[in-house]
Parts: sequence; structure tokens; C-alpha cells
Amino acid sequence: MGYRLKRFVTALVYLSGAAAAFIAIVLAGDWWAWLLLGLLVLAAAYALEAWKYVVRAYRYPQLELKLAQHETRIGTLEASIEQLKEEADLRYEEGIEEGMTRVIGSQQSQWFPPPRLIALSQRSGSFNLVGEYKAGEKPIPIATRYEVQVEATEERRGVVEVVDVVQERRLVHLRCIERTVEEFLVGMEEKAVTDPTPPPGICLARMSYPAPRALTQAPTQR
Repeated sequence: MGYRLKRFVTALVYLSGAAAAFIAIVLAGDWWAWLLLGLLVLAAAYALEAWKYVVRAYRYPQLELKLAQHETRIGTLEASIEQLKEEADLRYEEGIEEGMTRVIGSQQSQWFPPPRLIALSQRSGSFNLVGEYKAGEKPIPIATRYEVQVEATEERRGVVEVVDVVQERRLVHLRCIERTVEEFLVGMEEKAVTDPTPPPGICLARMSYPAPRALTQAPTQR
């Protein structure tokens, strides 16, 4: 039964009782009947008010449970929002760091000629390429980036970054940071376990990244 219907039935019963009491008073015509009517009206008023408190007391545990559930959900949402903010900040910092590394790494590859690829290596459990720069050339700085290319077609197979320099032997160790053609680099990695010889026709080349979209878009006409 709906809340409004319950109120209508309650009011109807109350009015019916009052009407019956009024008719009894009219027929009796005695003073005690008027007193009885007043007591009935007062009792009915207090009974309705008491019933409201009974209903509230009955519903209180349910409301308390719902409040606790909502507070738990709010706490979960706040924790999720905080976690998302932290992840967004972390991704932003990583993006800034990667952008700066790209600029520095590609620029250094323009200043330092690509080393000659001489070996594949599984160094400390990590797959690296080994390159050799020419005698008389300056040592290649850490973080310099080069493309792994097919020499005949200049197709990119991946991007490597200098992670170690052995100056007395003019060697650089390069870690793969971008697998443009996954299958090709996986094949090289598997080959390095038993045969450190690099595949024929593969070389290192100067690295260049495309310009940011913001610099290539046409200006808005106003």
C-alpha cells in the first residue's frame, strides 16, 4: 500500500470515528458525552503522533544501513578519483620525460654518426645490440637514439638507445625501446642466445621523429 493511500485510509477512519462520536453526542445530549468526545479527539491526536514516531523508529535501522552503504560508496569513489589523479600525474610526467628524451636522443644522433652494428647480446638478461664507432670519433653519449633499419630499403624495424659506452674498445650497447616490427626483433632476440652475429643487411641510422601535430596543423582563420 502506498504512503498516500495509507494516509487517506487513516484520515478516513479518524473522520468516521469523529462523526460517530458527534452523532452519539447529539442523540445523548449529556455533558459527559461532550467530555468523551474531547478525550477521543485528544487521544486520536496523540495516537497519530505516537504512530509517526513508531514508524520512524522502525525505519531507522534501514536508513542507517543505507547511509553506511552510501558512505562506503562515496569513500570508494573518492579513493578511485585520487588514484586516477595520481596515475594521470604519473603519465603526464612520463610523457614529458619521454618527449625530452626523444628530442635529446634524436638530436645527438645527428651529431654522432651511427655506429657499425657488430653483435647481438643478452647482457644481464636484457637483449642489446652492440655497435662500434670509428677510431678518432668522439664517444657516443648515453641516451643517443638510432633507428634499426633494413639497409637496402631504409625501412625501420625498431628504435634503440645507447645505455652503455666502452671507450677503450669504442663499443656502445644499445637497448631496444621501440619494436616497430615485433616479429623481426623477437627473432633477433632469440638468435642472440646461440649466435651473436647480427642479421645481414641490417644497420643503424640517424633517428628522427615526426613533428608534433600542433606544429603541423594549419593556423585557424579568424
